Amino acid sequence: AMSKRLGVPVTVILRPGAGGTIGTLDVINNAKPDGYTLLYVTAPNMVMASRKVPPYDPIEQLSFVGFVHLEAPAVIISHEFRTIDELLAAEKAGKLLNWSSTLNSTGYVAALQFNKIKKINAQFVPIAQGPEILTGLLNGSLQFASVLASVTNGRQYGEDKYKIHILAQFGAKRSSYFPDTPTMSELGASEKEGFKDMTQIIGALAAPKGTPEPILVKLRSVIADVQSDPEVQRQMSRVLTSPLRGGASELKKWIIDSNRTWNEIYDQEKLVRQ
Repeated sequence: AMSKRLGVPVTVILRPGAGGTIGTLDVINNAKPDGYTLLYVTAPNMVMASRKVPPYDPIEQLSFVGFVHLEAPAVIISHEFRTIDELLAAEKAGKLLNWSSTLNSTGYVAALQFNKIKKINAQFVPIAQGPEILTGLLNGSLQFASVLASVTNGRQYGEDKYKIHILAQFGAKRSSYFPDTPTMSELGASEKEGFKDMTQIIGALAAPKGTPEPILVKLRSVIADVQSDPEVQRQMSRVLTSPLRGGASELKKWIIDSNRTWNEIYDQEKLVRQ
C-alpha cells in the first residue's frame, strides 16, 4: 500500500535479534537520513527497562514519523479453566498451578503484577514461543499463560478447535476484539491496587536522526492515507490490530512514558536487568 502511494518499491528487511536492538543499531549507525530507510518500532526496541546499560537512546538518536497501528491487548489464556474465578478456586483447593509467558514481555510483566495482587502462587515456566505455550496448555503441563493476543489468541488457536479460553485481558478498557472478556481492573487489579498499566502495544515508524522534516511530513501523509484504506483496515483486523493516529510528538511521549512505567515495574517487582 505504501509502495503504490510513494511510487517506489518498499522492501521489508527483517533483522532479528535482541528484540529488534540489532536492527535499530544498524539504522542508528549506518542508515542515511534521506527518507529511504525507515525503522519499525515497538516496545522491545524502544523500552530499555530490561537493560543495565541501554545500547542507545531512541529519543536522542532517531527521528520519528509516527504511530501506525495499535494491537489488541495481552490476554490470559487457559485450556483447563474458563474464567479467572475457576482458576482462583482451583488454587484455593490446593491445585498446583504452572504458567508461562515470553520472559520480560508485556504479557509476562503484566501477569507478574496480576498474580501478586490476586495472590496467585503459581510456578513460572519460561517458554519463548506461542506454539510451545499452546502445547503446554493442551497437555496439562501449563494451567494458564499470558500472551500477546495478536500472536496467540482465540481466533488463531480457535476456541472450538483447541478449547483455549481467554480468561482476562490487560488494558484500561475492554477491547472490541474481546468484548465479553473482563479487564484486569474489573477483576480487582487496578491502579488503586498497585497495577501499572503498560500494555498499550503499538507499532510505529522512525527514521535515521536528521531526516529532513519535509520527508517526515510526506511519510506521515502517506501513512494516514494507507490507514484510511478499507482493504488495509480489513487486513489489519484479521491479525487483531487497528490503525493508530499520531505523529512524532505523540510517539515520543509514548516512548518516554513507557520507559518510566517499565522502570517502575522492574524496581517494584525486583526484576533482574540484563
